[in-house]
Amino acid sequence: MKNNELTDKEASCLFKENNKFRMLMKSIVLAQIEGLIRSGEINPKGKSISNLLREAGEIILKAPNAKFMSVIDYTEDILREARIFKKKRSYYFSCIFYAAWVEHWINGVIADECIKLKLEEKYIKEIIKDISIKNKYAWLLVILRLPNIPERMIKFIEELVQIRNSFIHYKWERKDIDDVERDEKERESCKRKINNFEKVVRYLKKYEERHLLKNYKREVSKNMKISI
Repeated sequence: MKNNELTDKEASCLFKENNKFRMLMKSIVLAQIEGLIRSGEINPKGKSISNLLREAGEIILKAPNAKFMSVIDYTEDILREARIFKKKRSYYFSCIFYAAWVEHWINGVIADECIKLKLEEKYIKEIIKDISIKNKYAWLLVILRLPNIPERMIKFIEELVQIRNSFIHYKWERKDIDDVERDEKERESCKRKINNFEKVVRYLKKYEERHLLKNYKREVSKNMKISI
């Protein structure tokens, strides 16, 4: 045995004594299962966490030379920033991050569903790039055989994105110095939408959990005592 190698006993102690390490390993395992669910390789319906762990292990062992791909997911970080700016009452900056979140969320859904259909990466990129956010939330989900998102929800998202775009692509429009009423209305509109946007976030998270993850996260939260 090389000096830098762990014995089985040492490795076992590392898992038992180092809680942070155990939590890291647990999160990696759960993320792998979630990835297999998203890709359609595992159907979690009616299965316990133990069964899902076993099934994921079997899939991995059957393809020991397979190349496992990963992607950096910024969605939760973006949502956290949106909430921070909202708390500070910086509504336009909060709007930027909420709008970025809804785009990241829908693009992730599209990518996952296209992978299930075994589309090539270049086509997935083109779909995400060329289709407007409104159409992604509307007819594209139908084509991908996912349930409709209510029209009022899509309209709310579209309006928020429009506010974000007008702020990001600010035109330095000249206005009458006395015409402050319109600016005030725009600010109030932004504030109102930001203060109500968590309803959209909750809806989309429930949609994802129910239709994409098949209530997998709910089962995980019920039984977090996973032995690793």
